[in-house]
Amino acid sequence: MQLGREQRYQDVNSFWTDITEYARGEKSKPIQKSTAAGEATRYYFVYRGELAQGVSQQQASLNFHKNFGYSSKQIAKLFSGKPIVVRKNISYEKANAIAEKFKLQGAIGKIEEMQDATRIVTRPGKITSTLPSVSRLEAISLADIKAAADKLELEQPGFERDESPSKINAQSISNVSLSIANKTSTQSNFARNLVVTLAIVTIISASVWLYMPWRYQMLDFYHYSILENPIPRGVTSERIDIGMSAAFSGSAREIGHSMRTGINAYFQYINQQGGIHGRQIKLVELDDGYEPQRALANMDSLLDPQLGAFALLGNVGTPTAKAILPVLLDNKTIVFGTFSGSSILRNNPPDRYVFNYRASYADETSALIDYYTNELEIPASRIAIFFQNDSYGLAGVHGVETALHKKGISHDSIVKASYERNTAQVSDAVELLSAPEQSIDAIVMVSTYAASAEFIKQMQLKGYQGKFANVSFVGSTALVERLQEIGVSGNDVLISQVVPPFNSYATGVLKYREHLNAYFPGEKPNFISLEGYIVAQIFCEALIRAGRHLDTEIVVEALESIKDFDLGIGSPVSFSLSNHQGSHRVWGTKIDTEGNFELVELRE
Repeated sequence: MQLGREQRYQDVNSFWTDITEYARGEKSKPIQKSTAAGEATRYYFVYRGELAQGVSQQQASLNFHKNFGYSSKQIAKLFSGKPIVVRKNISYEKANAIAEKFKLQGAIGKIEEMQDATRIVTRPGKITSTLPSVSRLEAISLADIKAAADKLELEQPGFERDESPSKINAQSISNVSLSIANKTSTQSNFARNLVVTLAIVTIISASVWLYMPWRYQMLDFYHYSILENPIPRGVTSERIDIGMSAAFSGSAREIGHSMRTGINAYFQYINQQGGIHGRQIKLVELDDGYEPQRALANMDSLLDPQLGAFALLGNVGTPTAKAILPVLLDNKTIVFGTFSGSSILRNNPPDRYVFNYRASYADETSALIDYYTNELEIPASRIAIFFQNDSYGLAGVHGVETALHKKGISHDSIVKASYERNTAQVSDAVELLSAPEQSIDAIVMVSTYAASAEFIKQMQLKGYQGKFANVSFVGSTALVERLQEIGVSGNDVLISQVVPPFNSYATGVLKYREHLNAYFPGEKPNFISLEGYIVAQIFCEALIRAGRHLDTEIVVEALESIKDFDLGIGSPVSFSLSNHQGSHRVWGTKIDTEGNFELVELRE
């Protein structure tokens, strides 16, 4: 039988109070059981191996492993055939919530009411406390002895006493002295035993505390069971699930694949070191095909209260971000390191739960326009825009227009042509931009790699000999590969980057290549997986700062505490309450005749 938490506390406090008073000689009665009035009924949740109709033990086991993070040892114990107390001393509401979670896994448990238990009591017998309080051997005055003897005589009829106040019966003194000595000895033995017991308990507690897994269990019990703090979505005692919605199919699949690879390379490194505060980090990846509605549907799973993810990391694309952002903000879910430079992720002041690592499209396009006009001396009036007709392309267009406006060019005078997302239908744009009357010397492309490659090919077939540039979202390596597939030279195509060259010997880049080779030996380094690796590094730093008992608000504050965080990539990363963009740095690269990348100095 078990006791409610409040009543256990009362009984333990009462027990130690009685012990203390007895050791001082201030208490003589046995320690009694006390029951807290009005104590709420407490319950067990017990599982005996029962399965829902149509659910096999193997399927239920897989559910417990996947959704609860149960180990094979824990699952074997669940299905041992013996009653397993999953949780005890809980309210009916909490027991019922656990029962519902088990049902979702195909397992049927039972809620049972707990009974009261008898408290600790003393051994039978009465301890007489008629003498002055004594806790150690002390000098006892004649007046003390006589007063004690007088009281003894009143309690023991027939004892002969001398009526003279100046004389005391010798036998009485002997009895009183013996009584004092016996009581002192009893109290000394009790105190000695108490000290030994406390020493043993202290040693055992210290041993448990020094063993990290046990320490985490003790802290979790106190934090979640005693203080009754809620367990965050996506967090178990052994794991933190981090969600990701990205294109793993469709025209932008190489971007999603590379971003996922970089994140997982760092996660696996962290997990091999023991995880973060005793928990492993798992990336839960869902394919949205670079389509907003599919990304929105993914939120049903990633925000599920029981099986969802703690935060979202490394999502790919502006159109998908635009679709899911309102839902994520309503659910107070952290969105970190999205692969997009759009302004919708960069409000001023920033949304509390949205953080970016990378520079914005405004930063990238401004750097490209400055390079064309300042370094290559191309007239600003002879620069055009090719863009994807959606929120991604329009974000890039806005950046180019702003940069050209600073050069004295009005928005209406800029030549612009577009194509539709997830297609390579660029013919109309080619006809417009290749017309002789346009007199275009450079084109800034805000497009994906498939459409960009096709556009470059058709423009060259039309005789265009001007410059091409693209923002980082294009996927530089994927663009080179696609150009080579269709037999087109990408020589001299300029691409802005938000990370340093992946083949550099910077400390942070060397670590990236080392971990990529260790955990994904078949993957070649590229700019996008390097960005995913950096995003994972920063987010893990915030989880470390947040501590074992994290929640969304604690992690937000941990991110905002990051100042001049040096990853060894050339520019430290910083956040604050009013700044949720870690970096504004833009690097420049240019494709050479061999399909490699040359570093181009752009303004910082």
